[in-house]
Amino acid sequence: MIHSTVHWRTARKILGASAAVLVVAGTGIAAATEAHADGYLSGRESAYVVNYSGIVCDTIANHPSLPGVVGVVQGVADTGHFTGDDAVDVVNASVLTSCPEWWPLLEAVGAQFRAAQGGSVMA
Repeated sequence: MIHSTVHWRTARKILGASAAVLVVAGTGIAAATEAHADGYLSGRESAYVVNYSGIVCDTIANHPSLPGVVGVVQGVADTGHFTGDDAVDVVNASVLTSCPEWWPLLEAVGAQFRAAQGGSVMA
């Protein structure tokens, strides 16, 4: 198992992307409201990442788009019985640990939603 330390700036970006994706997963694109993922994994969330991060990454690789990311978050929420907030944390952790090449896509999705809601885009 690979363990990595996340720099605080990276963690800030994770939380920013999490908040934006959570909005879509929880309320839909048209009626999105501000929400924030906590960025921490519970034992159940960690177990989901260990067991299913490969599937999360494969699905993102097959659907590398805004709707694809939203679908992955919704799928994690449904299959893992997670809240939208927790599902975002699981997807972020899965990507960071198993397929970091897709992290820029998660950042871009988060930036799109923040911009669409009139929020600021973190650099």
